[in-house]
Order: sequence, then structure tokens, then C-alpha cells
Amino acid sequence: MTDLRLLTVNDISDFEFNTRIPVENLPERVILACSPYYDDIPLPEGMAALLLTDNLSHAQTYAGKKHFYVVYVGKADNCLNFLKKLYDVWNPADGKRMLYKRYRKTIIDIRNTFDKYFYEHALTAAINSFSDLVWFKRLDGIHTLVNDRFREALHKTDGDIIGRGHDYVWELPGEGDTDKHIFSEAEEIAVSTGKPFVSDEPVRLYDGMKQFTTVRTPLYDKYGNVFGTVGVGHDVTDFGNMGLELSILVESLPIPMTIFGADWSVIIMNQRFADLTGCGSEASRQSFDYQDWKDAALISRVDEETDPLEDGNPHDVEYIADLNGENHNLLITEVEIRDHFDNVSGYYVMMYDVTAERIREKAVTEAANTDMLTGLYNRRYFYLRLSEISSRPFTLIYMDLDRFKQINDSFGHAEGDAVLVKTGELIRDFFPGASCYRLGGDEFAAIDENRSEGMLAEQCRMLEAAVRDAFEKYGFGTGISIGTSHSTGSAEDIDSIFRKSDEMMYEVKERHHRKA
Repeated sequence: MTDLRLLTVNDISDFEFNTRIPVENLPERVILACSPYYDDIPLPEGMAALLLTDNLSHAQTYAGKKHFYVVYVGKADNCLNFLKKLYDVWNPADGKRMLYKRYRKTIIDIRNTFDKYFYEHALTAAINSFSDLVWFKRLDGIHTLVNDRFREALHKTDGDIIGRGHDYVWELPGEGDTDKHIFSEAEEIAVSTGKPFVSDEPVRLYDGMKQFTTVRTPLYDKYGNVFGTVGVGHDVTDFGNMGLELSILVESLPIPMTIFGADWSVIIMNQRFADLTGCGSEASRQSFDYQDWKDAALISRVDEETDPLEDGNPHDVEYIADLNGENHNLLITEVEIRDHFDNVSGYYVMMYDVTAERIREKAVTEAANTDMLTGLYNRRYFYLRLSEISSRPFTLIYMDLDRFKQINDSFGHAEGDAVLVKTGELIRDFFPGASCYRLGGDEFAAIDENRSEGMLAEQCRMLEAAVRDAFEKYGFGTGISIGTSHSTGSAEDIDSIFRKSDEMMYEVKERHHRKA
């Protein structure tokens, strides 16, 4: 402790104090001045002096002065004219033991006075530093202390708040003109449970309606009994409006979207997402388990494995999904939401039903890769497919019609087109597991990755016979020449594979011409 001095009393008859009285628990800014030489006692601003004296003149001089606690040791009748200014009057006849007891009690009282001021000032300064509304109430609902923000929000002074009840202060309809001393329902819950109670509630302030999140906490005395409550009201109107605006934005999006918390609990789900996932009611939305839904509805992935959901990067995966008993192509985008400290605070998920797009893409791709006359794949896709499977074993079957020109010249192009269409049908029939192509004119090809060379050779012979039978009516001996080559999947050049088949096909065609 600092600024403490204990002076002896040398002008009180038969009264002495032991200078070794412990004073370590005394307040910091208290001087115990027990001396008749008052002019020599330094009294810095804000400090107090305890004066014990049996000198009536001295007692009268300093009684009531700032910083002085004056105790007159003598008869009370001697100081009736300034008795109210004295801190206390002690009867010297009470004896040293009683006087010493009173002395100790006086010190404690002075300490309590300073402590009371400190705690009151600290509490007031603390609550006035809050931007939230803070109020204290007794158990009967009377306001005992509020902060500046409370006064500002209600545009009221302490005279309209302190000592007033809940309904009066808040001017509730029908009871604002009364001074009814009641608790609010939320405060009654806090008192009855003995625990802090959090509630969200609309509040009518001077400048209009506001949305508040309020915490009411019971106050306990030293015996464990509740004697009141403290409330803290946090204005979340702006946050609430932000949430409303975000809900409107999410709902207006033309795609299914949901915002989840860090634990994947639903925060905002728009109607499109609810319709897609079968969340018809608000309760089902709140209990929606996204991971369980994925396990049940998603059948397979369409694309390759992608990077995991992390680092705030979008995680896009396309699935085949069972939606109401029908398979759909569903593109799901998952994105982490990270806070200022880069912690994951939530996720947002968007879903795109791309079934129609995939159907259109397939149609466009097929149109670009398909021969319009025969329905077989065209030369463009033939070379694309060869490059795709070049590292795998396959057999290339190269075909060319014999004496097709005679049919065209004799029966016209329409009949020639019919021959090409029929040839395409026969090729598909005899090579059902292969991809079949019209390379142009009367050139055809097939790529087979499954059958053995021996089996394919037999299929080729059967196709030759079927073509001769189909076009025998034209009388030109129209047939088909077939050449094959097999790739083991090594780095063999595609052109060399094609060249081998082409050479073999022309050898067959030459034999057919010689035979004819």
C-alpha cells in the first residue's frame, strides 16, 4: 500500500494506539492522521484523513471539511451544534478495548466507502463503454442501473428509467402509462432456471423497430439467492436485414443452391434445391443431411476424380443421379466459405441439371462424327478413335465394294445410295461389338477390340457372302473386299496399321477381279 501513515494520538487523555496495528488491507488513498497538529498534515487531492481528537475546537474546525473523517472523543453534548458534520463520537469512558474496536470498525467503514466508489465507478465506466444496451433490475422488475446506450436508444433520462418497471420504461401498449413492476417473460425464465437466457426479439426504440439478440443473466447474493438480473441487448437489425437480403438473393437464383454451416447444417436453402432433393417442408429443410442425400441419390460419377474440397476452390463433379425415379446428369459445385482467419465457416452448394445439355452435346457430337447417308461413323471420327485406342490392342478391318461404279452408272445414284446403306447395315450386323465407319465413297472400316483374329476372319467371310447375295440382282458380281491388320497396342504408327489393311484389301480385290 502507498500513501499511508499511522500517527500516534498524543492529546487524548489515557488513550494510546499501538503503532504496529496492521494496515495492509486499508485502501490506497487513506491517511490516518491522529494528531493535534493538523496544519502539518499533507492532504493531496483525492485523499482522506481520519482525525481522532478530544479537542473540541479542533473537532469543530475540521468537521465537514473535504477529505476529513473527524471522530470526537468526548461527550456528545459538547458538540451538538456540529454533530451532523462529525463522522462519529466516542465516549472515552468506554475504555481502551471498546475504543480500539471502534477504531478498527471505522477503518473498515472508510475502506468500504472507497471500495464502493471504486466498484460503482468501474461498473458504470465498463457498461458505458459497451455499444450494446445494458440494464440491471431488482427481483421486482425495477430498473436500478442502465448504461448510456440504453438511455440514448430510448431517449430517456435516469428519472424516466431508474426506479421504474419494465412496461413503463418500454411504453408497452396498454400499460405504458403505468408503473407496473414486472419482469419480462425472458427475465422470468432466467430467474426460474437460474441460468443465462438468450432470446431474439423485436424491440420498439425511439427511432423505430429493431431486432435484438438479448442475454438475461440472474444475479446472486452472497447466500446464493437471486436478487435481480442483468440484461445485455445486441442490435442485430443490420445482420438480420443482411440475412433477409441473402435469402432473397439465394431464392431468386435460377439454380438449386443451399448455404451450409461448418457442420453442414442448413442455413439457407432455396426452393429449387428443396424441390430437387425432396425437402418439401421447412422442418425437412432444417433436418436435411446433405451427405446422406448424396449417398442415396448419386449413382455414379461421369467425370474423372477431381481434387478434394479444400482451399476455397470450387469442387465440380458431374454425377448420374436418381431424381424421382429418373436418371439425370447432375453437375454439383461445392465451395468452402472461409472467414477472415482462413478458417472454414461454411459451404455453399449449387446443382445444375445438365441432362438436356448432355443430350444436345451428344446429338451435336454424333452429327459431327456420323455419315449422314449410312448412319455409320465418318472418316473424322475414324482417325480420332484410332488415336484414342492406339495404346490398346485392336483389329482394323478395311473394306471396299467391288464394281459399285457399275451400279451407279446403270441404275443411278439413288440406287447406288441404297447399296451403300445396305452395306452399312450388313457391316453393323456382322461386327456388332465393333465401331463401324464409312470413310467415303464405297470405302468402309471397322475397329474391334474384343474378338480374336480367327473369329473376325470368319465374320469377314460371312460378310463377303452376305454382300454378294444382297447385290446379286444387279448382275455385276458386286461384292466386298476386306483387309485386316492387328495392333498389339505398341507405339506402332497408325498410318502403318491402316496401310497394312489397305494393302491386304487390295490383294483381296485383285483376287476377286481375277476370279471374275
